[in-house]
Amino acid sequence: MVVSFINLPVYLEDEKILAKLQEWGVRPLSPIKRRVWPGTDTVDGTRGESNVKERGKEEEKEKTAQELMESRGGKKRDGGKKEGLKTKIKNLSVTLMATVTSININGLRDKSKMKNLLFTYRSDIICIQETNWEEDKVKEMREEWRGDIYYNNGAKNARGVAILFKKDSVECIREVYKDQRGRILVVEFMYRDVNFRLINIYVPNIEVDRREILEELKGLVVGKCIIVGDFNIKCSRLDVGKGVKFRWEKSRGMLMQIMREKGLIDVWRYENPEKREFTRRQLREGILKQSRIDLVVQEFYEELYKRGGVDEGS
Repeated sequence: MVVSFINLPVYLEDEKILAKLQEWGVRPLSPIKRRVWPGTDTVDGTRGESNVKERGKEEEKEKTAQELMESRGGKKRDGGKKEGLKTKIKNLSVTLMATVTSININGLRDKSKMKNLLFTYRSDIICIQETNWEEDKVKEMREEWRGDIYYNNGAKNARGVAILFKKDSVECIREVYKDQRGRILVVEFMYRDVNFRLINIYVPNIEVDRREILEELKGLVVGKCIIVGDFNIKCSRLDVGKGVKFRWEKSRGMLMQIMREKGLIDVWRYENPEKREFTRRQLREGILKQSRIDLVVQEFYEELYKRGGVDEGS
């Protein structure tokens, strides 16, 4: 069984997770595992033990939660004496949350590669930047994806963004706004009777254009808002690697002002105030240049962080 925690990020050390579980009286029955992108060293935030047992080369059976519990010595339905995961799990004071993944696909067109990439994730919501889709590609994606697809292709040669919802993952999805440049897509949805606004954004790498997009973004941030995407902005000197200049840019100041005024938090930096890790890697003239320009920014994370969804030492 995989137990999901609200906003459990990939960068949270396993030791912290285990310490919090122990504090709650939960005894882990398997090692914590992280899913790695095939062919890369990049991991996402999924942790848990696979619930698929191989029965042979051609036959696989997925165990139910009840079967898993019983196979690990848990209490059976017939009133056995052993205490297992079912009773222990009641001590978990966490809120289960839909998972959101954001990725820049850099115009990936190959059908099989796209399918493999999307289904590598088991996320409820996948936000994609730099789609470069046209209507025929949207039709193709609808045939492959089991759920709702909202997209903003923009005008011809626009970059494009899209949001994919897994079937039955959330309720009352509606498109709120999309710009004409294929850079911003805003949807709202209900999850556990709470209304969320999700903004998927692909900010241009030209400074003047960045300012225009950020000015537009400012008016879209309302309510319980999650903003994900490629911002093309380095928020601090910690977000640049060797050989990358940290220039003065007005767009950075604009983003910081929006975050202050709207009470937004850069989730990764909030958890890692001194770390230097990167989301973009480029090899130019044999020199590796790295930066962190892809962000998850949201307004209500700190509230959950203090309340216990994810707190210090967890």
